[in-house]
Amino acid sequence: RRFDWTAVGLHEVKAIGKSLGGTINDVVVATTTGAVRRFLLRRGSDVDSMEGFRTVLPVNTRKADGQSVGNHVAMLLADLPVSEPDPLERLQKVVRVTTELKKESNQAGGAELIEDVADLTSKRLVSELYRAAMRLRTYNLIITNVPGPPVPLYMLGAPMIAIYPMVPLMQNQNLGIALFSYAGMLHWGFNADWESFPDVHEFVDDLVVSFAEYKELAAAHAPEASGGKETPARA
Repeated sequence: RRFDWTAVGLHEVKAIGKSLGGTINDVVVATTTGAVRRFLLRRGSDVDSMEGFRTVLPVNTRKADGQSVGNHVAMLLADLPVSEPDPLERLQKVVRVTTELKKESNQAGGAELIEDVADLTSKRLVSELYRAAMRLRTYNLIITNVPGPPVPLYMLGAPMIAIYPMVPLMQNQNLGIALFSYAGMLHWGFNADWESFPDVHEFVDDLVVSFAEYKELAAAHAPEASGGKETPARA
């Protein structure tokens, strides 16, 4: 199903990270965490007592020295702070979680690294991610963000308008979220189990609200609103 809100400007996400502190992925994860909180509250769940919402985050672990060949991806397991009601504090907690996971990069259980995925087709890459995720412990959600071409692509003179990715659902998993950046836009793809998650459209609405919260916070923390002082951004 196509939703009214399936893509946002990449510059908007970068602006939020620059203003509030955090990477593009941190903003994506914090936005999703806020949406999960709203969705579970509407379903009557006691989210305030939840210690975390276990989520798989495939991350790039390629070393910055450029000595390694191809991409390196680790399937990291994170507990998202769905119990945190304040969006700014939620983002800061997400930043702390992702920073710690990046330091560990091979957390408990020995998450398998998938190397040289740059030489794989998209279908094979998704299959490898699927198999790696199956080796992890039980989790609730998977969020994967794949960088795509920053310029428009064409076929026989016709421009490609958008790319909506899809992540396969694992056993006992109800929702998977995949993102793909293309030509200045960040496209969100949702894959949900219809039997247990027929109200996925409501979750997308929660994402809209959650992202709007961060846009408003970022605007309030802009240099003009803070006397010319700018919050440092993370790389």
